[in-house]
Amino acid sequence: MSGCGFSYRHYRDVLEAARQRYAFGHFDGTRDHERPFILLRHDVDFSLDAALRMARVEADLGVPSTYLVLPHAHYNPFGPPGFAQLREIVALGHRLGLHYDLGFYASNGLDATETIRREAAVLEGRFGTRVSLVAEHNPGRATRPDGLELGPLQDAYSPAFTREIKYLSDSCQFWREGCFCGFLDPERHPRLQVLVHPIWWSEEGHTADEALRAHTASRIATAREEERRVFEHYASLEHLGNRELFRRGRS
Repeated sequence: MSGCGFSYRHYRDVLEAARQRYAFGHFDGTRDHERPFILLRHDVDFSLDAALRMARVEADLGVPSTYLVLPHAHYNPFGPPGFAQLREIVALGHRLGLHYDLGFYASNGLDATETIRREAAVLEGRFGTRVSLVAEHNPGRATRPDGLELGPLQDAYSPAFTREIKYLSDSCQFWREGCFCGFLDPERHPRLQVLVHPIWWSEEGHTADEALRAHTASRIATAREEERRVFEHYASLEHLGNRELFRRGRS
């Protein structure tokens, strides 16, 4: 197995090893597993580009996972290119879940219970896939409202998934108990939940600051390209008497 780090090569190696020892499944099907199992989930905090790259790696290995979408992130899951990216993730055999933000709800006067249920339903309807899993964004940093009811939705942070089974997370590119490759022992850890954030992983195995710089540079390049297309569109409209202004903006 390749050395520990945050490269796709190491991720592939770990999943290859895990496939030989564990079944991969979904959170709502844990009772169906007689053999040791792994529940693999991704909180998509920053980038659907990164999420899609990771989803392709997993699909190549036949490993299913759940991608939790943050509706109030800077990316747009319902516009280009996010909508197509999420549709491809679903087509690859993965599921979607909701990454809900209590801080956003509170600052905008939204009822948490109602909003979580509505956002989960929207994701389910738009992408034609069952949405049964939710997880809080930045858990514990916002006051949890009294009476929060998730109904039929499953909470990835419930004791059933964090205490009754082994829970591992690469939050902020830091495995608090060591890389998850060290936990692939069905005798000691027969049931695992593994949370992986796509933003931290790359072909090169970037450090956390390098990963964020690369993400920022990509966002800037995308914004510039979009601006260029907009200016070219208006510069091509012959009926505009001031289209020369848009031509200058293209430079």
